[in-house]
Amino acid sequence: MHNGPGTEFVHENSAIDEGDLLAADDLQTEVITNQTAQVCHNKAFWMGKFEVTQGQYEKVMGSNPSAFKRGDDYPVERVSWLDARQFVRLLNEKSGNQFRLPSESEWQYAASSGGQDVKYGAAGKAADVAWYMKNSSSTHAVGGKKPNALGLYDMSGNVWEWTADCWSEHRNNTPADGSAMSSGKCTARVLKGGSWYDAEDYIRISARLWNDTDRSDNNSGFRLVLD
Repeated sequence: MHNGPGTEFVHENSAIDEGDLLAADDLQTEVITNQTAQVCHNKAFWMGKFEVTQGQYEKVMGSNPSAFKRGDDYPVERVSWLDARQFVRLLNEKSGNQFRLPSESEWQYAASSGGQDVKYGAAGKAADVAWYMKNSSSTHAVGGKKPNALGLYDMSGNVWEWTADCWSEHRNNTPADGSAMSSGKCTARVLKGGSWYDAEDYIRISARLWNDTDRSDNNSGFRLVLD
């Protein structure tokens, strides 16, 4: 398969590339910041270095729903959670691999470079690590900002990223093993990371957003985990 932006994966505890694995509307939601939970990750996982791109999405799905069609290496957006799940299903059929959406806890762990005390998805000032309200009026090609210590790009800004978790306003009942929340409001799912449309408070890795599973917006996309 083609190896380009979005095709590389890194291990949760390293920056080793797996490689060659992948061939603003107004949000009617709410953002809650500073929500964290104590979990223990008993299972190793690989996470995509980049958000899923428009080129990758079109290769699997046969179409590109994005509002900002400026290149194959731009993140796909205007995808609902149901769209992302269908992408994963088809990709797994085509590749024989086991891709999935990350749990919120996995996403948080990876964004914090394995539990480090950082505000954004990489160490440094917001403008150095993220495309957000102060420096953007649309999405940008993936990988254009500073990566975090694990080698992951755009964990803050560019597009909000769908996770597998059902929405719950509080994280008190987050599974201790790091798996996705399967109770709560499951017609809505959690998004993380903030977007090009958002202020600094909303690109912090502690910020969390919900949206209905069938809703798509031009500042929402996703990245993959590989088991």
